[in-house]
Amino acid sequence: MHNSAHHTDNTGRKRLRILKKPNLLGYTNSKPTLKTPMQTFADSRDPELRLYNEGEAALILGVTKRATQAWRKKGGGPPFVKLSGRAIRYRASDLIKFIQDRTYGSTSEY
Repeated sequence: MHNSAHHTDNTGRKRLRILKKPNLLGYTNSKPTLKTPMQTFADSRDPELRLYNEGEAALILGVTKRATQAWRKKGGGPPFVKLSGRAIRYRASDLIKFIQDRTYGSTSEY
């Protein structure tokens, strides 16, 4: 979401100016981008409700996309949401719980 600020143009009228937000690499987009309803919902609510796609979930867990696919087929991975035939998502809260359930203080604990 972009920040906005009022500024006065050369005619003396106040105008609304959109301040661009840098992306992860520090660059800004030349045009503001529209968010999907789900992105807007996720941004405005609890961050743990955010849905991650398969690649993002794999990156968070430190595994390959293939590993997440194998877990879905065989079991043993984090719970997933099947939005449609090919749209698989992972809730942030489920990824956090999956990591927490596999966190140990020593090898004698597992």
